[in-house]
Amino acid sequence: MSITSSVIITTYNKPKELEMVLCGLSMQKTAPTEILIADDGSSHETASVINKWQQICSPPVIHVWHADDGFQKPLICDKAVKAARGEYLIFIDGDSIPDPYWVQDHLKAVRENTVLCGRRVRLGPKVSKSIDLEAVQSRKLRTFSKKVLLSALNKDTKRLALGIRVPMFLARLLHPKERRLMGVNFSLHKELFQRLGGYRAAAGEYMKAKQRCREDAQLEILLIKNGVRRFPLINRAIVYHLYHPERPLREGFDAKVKARYLQALQERDKLFQQ
Repeated sequence: MSITSSVIITTYNKPKELEMVLCGLSMQKTAPTEILIADDGSSHETASVINKWQQICSPPVIHVWHADDGFQKPLICDKAVKAARGEYLIFIDGDSIPDPYWVQDHLKAVRENTVLCGRRVRLGPKVSKSIDLEAVQSRKLRTFSKKVLLSALNKDTKRLALGIRVPMFLARLLHPKERRLMGVNFSLHKELFQRLGGYRAAAGEYMKAKQRCREDAQLEILLIKNGVRRFPLINRAIVYHLYHPERPLREGFDAKVKARYLQALQERDKLFQQ
C-alpha cells in the first residue's frame, strides 16, 4: 500500500548547501509527496533559493519560516511537521545531499511504532569545498566517484563504507541490531511524532532557553521511553554530509544526555516485560 510522505529539511543561512539538497531531492527515483523546509530564521538569500526551486521542482516545496530568535530548530521542526500533509515524515539536514534512492529506501522500510535510523557519509573539509550544484546535477557525487574515493584514501572523507548501497536483506544481515537516531537522516509516522509531542516535548526547558541541547538525542530518548523501536537503515538511504566544524556544547552536557539515554533504555525494557 502506498503512503504519502513529507521530506523535512532543516536549515539556517546555508543557501548554497540547501540548493544542493533540493537538487538531490528533485532527482529521486521515488518522489516524496512534498518537501518542507524548516527554516530557523534565514535571510533573503535562502528565500531566493527556495523560490527558484518552487518553480522547477515537481514535488511541492513549502517554506516554513520564523524570524531569527536564536537557536530554535526544535520549534521550527515542529511547525514544519504541523504543516506537513504526508502520513510519513523523512528528516534530512540542509547540508546533507541524498542519494537518488534515499526516499525510496525509507518508504520501503516503513514499520509501525518504529523510527528508521539512517547514517551519513562524512565528506571531508577538502572535498566539500569542491562539491557544487553541477556535481549534484551531473550525479558526480557518488561513493565510488574518483573525487570521493581519493578524499577517503587521503583520510579527508570519513565512513565511506556507509555509502555502499546493498539489498535490504543483506543490510539486515550486516546490521541486525538497533542503532542510534541521527537527525541528519531518520523517518517515522507523523501521527507517532505528534502524539508524543515532537521536539517540543523532547527538548523541554532547553527550547525556552534557546540552547543547543542535542535535540535529536532528546527526541530519541522520548521515543525510547514510549516503546518506539529503532530500525537500522544502514547501507540504505544514503546521504552525503558536507563538512562543517562541530558546534561545542556546555561542558558535561553530553554525559547528562548519555545518562538519560541509558535510563530510557532501562525504562523501555521494563515496559516490554509487562
